Amino acid sequence: MYYKVCAREGTGLVSVMVRGHAKVSYGIGQVSTPPPWLESWGYGLLVFATLEQAREWARVQGDGCAVFACTVGKVVPLPPHCCVFRAGFKRELVPTLAPWPAGTVMVTSVTLKREV
Repeated sequence: MYYKVCAREGTGLVSVMVRGHAKVSYGIGQVSTPPPWLESWGYGLLVFATLEQAREWARVQGDGCAVFACTVGKVVPLPPHCCVFRAGFKRELVPTLAPWPAGTVMVTSVTLKREV
């Protein structure tokens, strides 16, 4: 089992860290995948290996976040650096020197099972 941190947006759930062209919507029992353009650059969806790591990331992100147990597709290698999506630019990812949060795992798809 893996764990996904989502942000509440209206009545739905979305990715915590990305918005705009890179935003992903989630739902219980729904298979979610990255936008095709992002996937073509070698990026998947991010989950956490343990519940404790996911809860810590949710705490850092602040109010409005929820942690879900999930199943995942294929695990893929993490790119060497975190990237930020530059809002207002056309599908641009900018590498940062920041390390990936502890326990981060990149996967091809995520299916939320239940909030934990």
